[in-house]
Amino acid sequence: MKLIISIILLTIFLYFIYKKTINQKQLININIRSDKPIWNKLGTYWPMAPVMRQEGLVEHNLWARGGCLEKYDLWMKSKYNVSTQAQKHEKKPFFNWLVNKPNGFYVPQTWIEEENFEVTSGTNIDNDGILKHGTYFDLKKLGVIDGERIESWWWGSCDSAARASLLFREPIKPVVDNGVEFTPHDIKGLLTIISETVEDSKKYQQISDRKHQDSDIIIKTDGSKIVGKIFNLDVDKIKPDKMKRSTNNYLIKEVESDMVIYSKEKGIMKVPRDEIKFIKHEERNDVSAHQFHQTIIKWIKQGPFIMDIDKNKQVWNYSFGRVEVVEIPPEKLGGYLKHVYQKLEEKFPKMLLYKVRVVKATCHTTDNKKHQYLYWLVQDWKMDYVDSGWLSNNAPDFLWRTGLKKDWKTIKENHRNPYVIPYYVNQLYQKSL
Repeated sequence: MKLIISIILLTIFLYFIYKKTINQKQLININIRSDKPIWNKLGTYWPMAPVMRQEGLVEHNLWARGGCLEKYDLWMKSKYNVSTQAQKHEKKPFFNWLVNKPNGFYVPQTWIEEENFEVTSGTNIDNDGILKHGTYFDLKKLGVIDGERIESWWWGSCDSAARASLLFREPIKPVVDNGVEFTPHDIKGLLTIISETVEDSKKYQQISDRKHQDSDIIIKTDGSKIVGKIFNLDVDKIKPDKMKRSTNNYLIKEVESDMVIYSKEKGIMKVPRDEIKFIKHEERNDVSAHQFHQTIIKWIKQGPFIMDIDKNKQVWNYSFGRVEVVEIPPEKLGGYLKHVYQKLEEKFPKMLLYKVRVVKATCHTTDNKKHQYLYWLVQDWKMDYVDSGWLSNNAPDFLWRTGLKKDWKTIKENHRNPYVIPYYVNQLYQKSL
């Protein structure tokens, strides 16, 4: 009897190995579109700097003359007899925050210069009411550059636009209400402005593998700079009026405690809070290839997702609604890819039931754009991933997704622009579907 049971168990075990081996031999070939489609068209990340002309373009600038916010103000007055200043608020200079003035999301041009700070930033730093040529401000004190001018990598709403595409169905109809006409693009702009306020933080998920070691910069009151990793910085506990955030980049002032930072040059050190002028904190992450591979396949079955992609000084956000994942057969590999494959086979031999795969993933985003990634995977006989690596240089920093608050249609506040209220925007949104 014992012999029979042992034979049965051995047969089951061998069959299990056989099935796993068969699965190993199958090439990966996946093409999935999410049930909830992302927007087919957006065409802009809503830059804060003017596009083409100083009054802005309605297709690109939220604060533009004749744009969605000017129409929103007219509509609120016409329909509810409420005087709002949504457009005016949005066009307050972004850098007003530095001098403790109310700020919005406007910069007059795409380059901010130290030697001509007031005119190029729109912020009156000496508080005399006049934007003067030749007014100097040391940009290095912000920890954002090492040169004499700064490119506008903060100055857009790509994260909010991607979030809006993920949360809302695409507006497709023009809306005429109380004599004011909104295009579908206007409605998308309004949804972009409310997207962070209506997001349910409990539904937020982020997938990443590790944080960069040099993600923090402390600018001291004497103008010196320390680059490294702060151990005791919790951005969730920083008061909103003490920091500015764009995607996962933070500019923080007036911290309430001493900072402990590790730098490669000086090791672990404590910096007293009264010696700190600004902190630039960047939560950049790198996703491992196998984690990326597993996540995009899992998530796209459940709905769209967003990737943050580092472009040197800029971090761009894209929403994705379709994923194609295709394995390249070994016999079709050539050149560098063939060399990598051979080296991996030497490291992970077939005789030990390792499977080496070279994979190309194509992620489809708004505006019919494609992002392609090339990477390698190694699986053991159990189909578990034991190693992976990137073959392309454009690996995403991290992936994230989120959801709507259940009561978002009733919300009557908005921390980004206090005049653009989800309760009212929803009325226009519903008519645009």
